[in-house]
Amino acid sequence: MNDKDVLSKIKEQLENTKNAVWDMMVYSNKFVLVLDENIKIRFINLSLAKLLGFENEKEAVGKSWLDFIPDTERQTIKKVHVMIKEDESGHLFAEYINRIVTLKNEMIDIKWFNTRINHKYEWTFSFGVILEQPQVVNEQSIRDYYLDIIKKDRTAIVAIRDKLLNDSDDICKFAL
Repeated sequence: MNDKDVLSKIKEQLENTKNAVWDMMVYSNKFVLVLDENIKIRFINLSLAKLLGFENEKEAVGKSWLDFIPDTERQTIKKVHVMIKEDESGHLFAEYINRIVTLKNEMIDIKWFNTRINHKYEWTFSFGVILEQPQVVNEQSIRDYYLDIIKKDRTAIVAIRDKLLNDSDDICKFAL
């Protein structure tokens, strides 16, 4: 295999990896949200869109995120957003817990991990999980937690499995 073929194969693998990561973000049972400088939704993964009450993620794009925040928390969310987007270092990561309001007026507590997405745009990237009632942590609770993740996140697991199987074949080819 010549250098051009190897480079082409590496580019193809990188593209496949990028697609697999994208699929994991879109279909993950965790929440991914990108807000622009005006706190409008620029990206939302399918899990969060469905939780909010949309049929798909495209329905939510362009809507104001503040529409899904209780009135009593909107000013605080605005302050967190400004603090993150104005961070010039790009190293600020803000954890924040707040409630969201679904289209059915259900309130759900979410723990968010927020950061600035890049320096060109004043957008923020947030990764969230539903905040559940505190539980006693023991061996069985840890086992149950990871079993639940495996059951719920089959799409991501299959994507990772397929990527690993494809890569292992390619690694063997390159090693020879």
